[in-house]
Amino acid sequence: MQKDIISQKIRSFFHANSLKESFLEELLDTIFELYEHPMLLEENIFMLCHQYDFLYPEKIIKLIGGDTTFIKTDTTKDFVVQRELGGFRDDSLLGIGGMGEVRRVFDEDLQCFVAMKILHERLSEQDVHCHVFHHEARILAARQQPNIPPIHRYGFLEDGRPYFIMREIEGRPLSEVVFMYHKTKQDGGSETKEGVTFRRLIDIFKSICAAIRYAHHKDVIHRDLKPSNIMIGDFSQFLVVDWGLAKKLEDVIDVEGQVKKMVMQEAIEGTPAYMCLEQAKGDSLDVRSDIYALGAILYEILLGKRPYEGRDVTEVLE
Repeated sequence: MQKDIISQKIRSFFHANSLKESFLEELLDTIFELYEHPMLLEENIFMLCHQYDFLYPEKIIKLIGGDTTFIKTDTTKDFVVQRELGGFRDDSLLGIGGMGEVRRVFDEDLQCFVAMKILHERLSEQDVHCHVFHHEARILAARQQPNIPPIHRYGFLEDGRPYFIMREIEGRPLSEVVFMYHKTKQDGGSETKEGVTFRRLIDIFKSICAAIRYAHHKDVIHRDLKPSNIMIGDFSQFLVVDWGLAKKLEDVIDVEGQVKKMVMQEAIEGTPAYMCLEQAKGDSLDVRSDIYALGAILYEILLGKRPYEGRDVTEVLE
């Protein structure tokens, strides 16, 4: 009942302020998925508001009864990584996620902007989170493919938080591009003002499949493929991002005695609307889990909506 009231408040607020429908749907998904984890929820609200250029995330937090002072450190405050770590100068915040924040920083040596992902301070003292963060960096560093963000450096800030440097990620999430295309289509058009057509979307999708096929060739599955984890540039260039849940495939002997490349899940992780049944149940996975997610993305490109809707894994399965 409480979630229904919150949903009604959020929808009324969005309609009154003429905010994007794609922003609304992603926000509601985030609220229902992380409702029991207030700090993580509010961090993700700030990240979504930044992504959609909405300057008042505290208004949304108040609508769900949250505490707008949840961030103990000032993420807008400039910091400078000391010279012995490479000489980076902070420029701006690019986004905040469950594991960390991504900042746009200037490389003093190469005279160019790059992206720095930093583990949240509250997680940096826990070995398991440091291991996951380091694992993501190693996964990316070993995947030399144009559409997978390359890692340039791994290190530690003065306060002990680990970070890694990667190519600056520019553009808009595929979720927003698909939404705008279908809105244009509903209005009788066939091309958005940015020049996105149905053919262009399909070409982008084919390239995404090629990037994931490369990852599979390297025995890695992403496990969280979705439109919001694919960034599209102005000239259709794209990057598949957020490899924090990626896993290395290992040789496993199945019930028939055959060796197969699989991943044993330790917990149910991923985004419910794009998860195959096996992933949602916590079963072992192989490359087909990513292929299923790609199919869900294609469905969204074709029809402008997800194949399954739900507030959590249980509702999606039902």
